[in-house]
Parts: sequence; structure tokens; C-alpha cells
Amino acid sequence: MKRTGRSGCVALVGRRLEHNDHLGIGYLEAALAASAVQCRTHVLNHIENVMPIARAICAQQPDVVGISLQDGGSAVLPLALGELLRRKGYRGHITAGGPFATLARAWLLDRYAWLDSVVRFAGEAPLLALVRASIEGDPITSVAGVSTRAGDGPPADVLNPLPMQLAPVRHDGMRILGRKAAHLSATRGCAGRCSYCGPAALQEAEVEEGLRGGHSKQQLAAAGVGGIRRRSVADVAVEMDELARAGHGYLYFVDEHPLPSREPDAVAWLSELQLRLAAARTPAFATGCMLRAERMTRDIVHKFAQVGLARCYVGVEFPSAEQGKLFKRSCRPAHALSMLRELDACGVATMSNLMLVHPYSTASSIEEGLRFLDGIEHGLFEATHMKAYHGTVLFRRLLAEGRLRGNPLRWDYFLADPVAQRFAELSVRIRMEVFGNHSLVQRLHELHTELAVARRLGLKVEAGDTARTLEDLGSRLSRLAAMALHKALEVARSSLDRQQVGDLIGELAELAALFDTEIEQFEVDFHRALGVTQRRFSPVVAVAASSLFFLFASASPGCASPRASRQDAAVMQDTLTLADAEIAIPSCGTAIAQSAVDRVVAAVPCFSGYISGYIGQNAATFGLSTNITVRPCDGNTTARFSELADAASAALQGLDTSGCSLYTTVENQDDAKLVRAISSCSPAGYGAGYAVVLDGNGTVVDVRATADGGTDSEVLNCILAAVGGLTFPCLSNNQICPEQIVTDY
Repeated sequence: MKRTGRSGCVALVGRRLEHNDHLGIGYLEAALAASAVQCRTHVLNHIENVMPIARAICAQQPDVVGISLQDGGSAVLPLALGELLRRKGYRGHITAGGPFATLARAWLLDRYAWLDSVVRFAGEAPLLALVRASIEGDPITSVAGVSTRAGDGPPADVLNPLPMQLAPVRHDGMRILGRKAAHLSATRGCAGRCSYCGPAALQEAEVEEGLRGGHSKQQLAAAGVGGIRRRSVADVAVEMDELARAGHGYLYFVDEHPLPSREPDAVAWLSELQLRLAAARTPAFATGCMLRAERMTRDIVHKFAQVGLARCYVGVEFPSAEQGKLFKRSCRPAHALSMLRELDACGVATMSNLMLVHPYSTASSIEEGLRFLDGIEHGLFEATHMKAYHGTVLFRRLLAEGRLRGNPLRWDYFLADPVAQRFAELSVRIRMEVFGNHSLVQRLHELHTELAVARRLGLKVEAGDTARTLEDLGSRLSRLAAMALHKALEVARSSLDRQQVGDLIGELAELAALFDTEIEQFEVDFHRALGVTQRRFSPVVAVAASSLFFLFASASPGCASPRASRQDAAVMQDTLTLADAEIAIPSCGTAIAQSAVDRVVAAVPCFSGYISGYIGQNAATFGLSTNITVRPCDGNTTARFSELADAASAALQGLDTSGCSLYTTVENQDDAKLVRAISSCSPAGYGAGYAVVLDGNGTVVDVRATADGGTDSEVLNCILAAVGGLTFPCLSNNQICPEQIVTDY
């Protein structure tokens, strides 16, 4: 066999939201760099990133494209990109990695013909082996830790120390109060076995992988496989010191619980970290983390505060030990409240969560949860809905009970208790329509965080007045949030009368609007006082409740030709290196954008969707720009979208965007009416199963339940009455399937 002698080239694609990082890809970059493998990272946050990334990869033609699939909700765009690459000529190896890819590998490989393999578990070592096999012509099926359509290959080397020895590549895109911020990790793995938790499912699967590799349970446990693998305090201290000296003012631990489980061990770990940082004379910084409430103590909180803790997400999960037991989660609710009090006393900004809705919720369990929320006096809280993640114990349980619907990208379930089901639906509407796309609670928590970080960094701020104002705002907003949920339960007991629902949403929206004004003014005043002009620190803004859209990126042209010109390729390589795809290219002016719209509308008068252009390669993606997700109901609709996108893209050929980046939209005037009409009828919040049927003119003529739907006739009739007559000419004789969902992070 001929050996090439090349080190190889890899393109990594993943999400890296503003104020966030992607440590998984950072570690992969480090592993590739250590082996002299060329690597280019592409940030895929939004539909507008798909086309530039596709063009860059087509021009570069790397040996391997690795797409990060962390969870089903964030997998849509990378999967669309993979389809697009294959349709437009990329012939290299495409692999997927990440927790979701590992757990759903059989489904992914069966469903997506363009996907060549899936890397199981930690990807640093398998990805390197995969690159070598690709460039040397060795069979991919023989690579340890890689799955193909032939099945799982040789067992992954779960004892490989490489992942714990690397320092991740960082891109320094995160900012808070004008200072750099970074994510870091002290551990890998999770000791918990919560039945709804993806990491717990991964841990169990990794133990099975190790056993298949010939290791004993004792060997695996000693190495932390199936539990927690912990970096040394010395290594963590060195990394924190280096980051602080490089100008990072905020360091966030991404671990679910970075500390040892036992109080003496946790206090000792923090004490050693404090001593090492003091000995190194580390510059001032603030830190944040997630902590499990039941593992916290007063001594742990106070010691962590001494090390700079400014922000903490507190995992409360359930209002009682009994509800926690349903999901193998240890809960001490009263203890959690006392820990929130201790964190507040130490000046730590806190956010706690409560899974108010879960697969076994009843009106009584929701009532119990609301009583607990009423007792939270410190920090802010979010009431969330439990998701059924693919591969978890909960997923398998619901599957056996016949209650699952959907697919691994987003599983859904109905509740047996009709009051609880109606509450779940109404609470989704309240979350979306009252508290907003970027939750008011999250926005206020981010301000609390900025104040806490400012104090840790010694920035001059009128801390007393500011803190009192924030505390008052938080107290009043928490009361509004709790009141909204109490009223939702009251209405749910009366069968969700549409008039009642409309009145409640309207009443709450008016109150929320007042908070929106107050919070916005506080943001302006606070940042002005600190001399900060940047946008607020908002790590969840891009994944909030209604940031969902109609996406058929796979139908859009990617590479204009099998090979881009040398000049174009050089431009791409200069501007698409380890950063957001369009960062070095100015936006096209209004005249060019209008010309693009005119060309598309002239060719496809009924077009709605996205238009993008980059160094002369222009394309269009057909879609409905709504804040309600719309999916095709059948293959005919999918094919229609592809046809429309191709026709619109052809009209853009010859438009000169060589010196700029183009991104604009064309909207159907009935889009907004569709959103309002669907919202007004309160369909099931989690994937209402119904189809909107269009006649030969594209006019809505019927609304019917789909095979996987559970929408009742009253809701169907309401939607038909509301949307009847709306027209979408491009979709004549087709059908679309809208749905409202909330994404919690």
C-alpha cells in the first residue's frame, strides 16, 4: 500500500455562541496540532453561516470534515451542512462526534447517507487515527472508537490519557465588561445516574465499551471510567493563572459539579487551588460554575467565594425527594434553599432551576413545585420542562411505555394527567410570549453576574445602590414568574378556554413589558457607569425560547463549481481560518442587497427566505421566516423547497458580491399572520401534530391531524378559522407542519 507521507487536513464544524466557547472542539484542535495535522475550524451558529462554510470546505477539500453534534437541538444546522456538502461535490470523509452523535450513532448512520462515520466518546485519539486511515487508504472500519454502517469498530481506548493531558486551543471571543472570558474544565464525566441525563447515559455506555475492550470493572473504576476523571489541582491552577495573565477576567467551569463529592475533599481541593494561585500571584479574576445543591455546604460556598466565585447555576431539579427518586436524582430541597441564602450572602449571582414538568407530572406534583418556587427568596429561578434525550434511561422507559413521539433530534411525550398536559402547553406559551425570546429572568441574572464580576475585579461601581436596585428587580420579577405559573395552573384546571388564555397572556405581557423597560434602562445606566459600551453579557441569548426557524439549507447550492478558483480559495483561506466565517469581510451595501432581492423576486415572485453572497458565489434558501418552526410534512414539500431554492439561486448568478458579504431576507406578507394565528389557538406546546393543507393557489384550505399528532378537533378548527385564506403561492398543492417548542439551556 502506498503511503502518502502527508500529515493530513481536517475541517471542524461546531457551534460557538457569543459569550460561550466550544471546549470539545478546542481539545480536538489541540490534539491535531500536536500531531502536525492542519486544522481549520468553522463556527456554525446560524443559517447564514451554512453557505460560507460550505464554500470554504469545498475550496479547501480537507481529508476529513468533523461535525460536532452535542445534542439533538443543535444538530439541525450541522446535519444540513453535511447534506449540502455531499450534494455539491465534497468527496472526502465526513464524521460526526459529540455526546448526541455517540448515543444516536445507529440512527444517524441509517438516516444520513452522506455521513461516513461517527466517533464514539472522547474524540481526540480516534480522530487522529481516522485522519491517518483516510490519507493512507486504510479501512475506516478498523479504527478504534469509530462506528460505520458496518457497525461499531474496535473498542475505543477509554483508558487513553491523552484527553486529560491537552490544553485546549482558545479563540478569545468571549467578553464580559470589556474583559476576556474563558471556559475551562476540571473534570470529565459524571458520577450521577439521573435517568434523564445524557452524560449519565454516556457513562454507562463507556463502561460497556471498556468491558468490550477487555478491561475489568475494577480497572475502569480506578481510571474514572463510568464516573469522574479529575485533573490535578496543580494543572487547573496553572491554566487559571495563564488565562488571568492573558487578560481573562472571568473563568467559567463547564463541569456539572467541578468539586469532589465529599465536603472535606471539596474544601481541601479549593484550599489547595487558593494557595497555588496566591503563590503564583495570579491577577484578579472572577469565576463561575454549576453546582449540585445537595453536594454543597456552607464551608464549600464560603471557600469557593474566597477563590473568586461570582456566579453559580444551582441544580435543584425537583421540589421533593420523592419526585427526585422517580429519576434517580438525590434531592434536598430545604437544603437547596439554605445554600441559595449562603451564596447570596457571599455576593454570588445565582440561578436555580426546577423541573416543573416531567413525564410523570400531575396537577398535584406541579402544585408542589409551585409551593417550592414561592419559597425561593434568594437569586433567580427558571421553571423548566424535562426533555427526553436519546439513549437515556428515561428515553428507554418512555419508549417501552409507548409514549414517545418525534425522533432523536427532539423526542416528545404527552402527559397522562390532562390538567398537567394543559399546564405544560400554556406554560410554553407564557415562556415564549410573555417572558420573551431572551428570557427576562436570564437577562436580569446576567446583570447580577456582571455586578458580581465587577466587584471581584475591583471595578468602580456604586455597588450599594446598584445591588439594592437589582435585588428589588429580582424579587419583583420572581413574584411575577411564580404568579404567572400559578395562574397557568388555575386556567389549566378549566380546560384552557381560549378567552381565558388570551386574557391571561395579555395581562402577563403588559406586566412583563414594564420589566423589560426597567431592565433595559438599568443595563444602559450600569454599563455607562462602568464605561462599557459593548453589548451585554448574554451567554444564552442565541439559544432562547423562540430562536427557531424554517431550515432547508440542504436544498441550497454550496460550491459553485467542483473547485473554486485559486484566487477565491486564497481569499477563503485568509478569511475563514479559526474564526467566524465572515469576520474579515464587510457587509454588502443596501444597493447590492436590493438588487439581489429584485433578481430573486423577478425569477420567483412568490419567494420567501434567505439570500446570501460571498466573493461572487451567491445562493438562496427558501423558507418561512417565522418564530414558529415549520417542517415539511412529506417528500413532495421537501422537493418543492429544493426546486425553489435552485431557481432563486440561478437568478443571482452574475451579481457582483466579490468585495463583500451579502445576507438579506425576503418575507411572505402572510408569514406574521401565520405566527399570530397559530399562537392564538394554543396548540400543544411540544410538537403539535397537525398539517396545514394548501390548495392549487397556495391558499390554506384545511388543517388536519398528522399520524403522530395528538391535537384535538377544537384546536384544529380554531387554527383553520384563523389561518384560512392565508396564501403561500410557492407551496401550492403542498402541506406544512408548524409547531411551537421551547429550548431550555
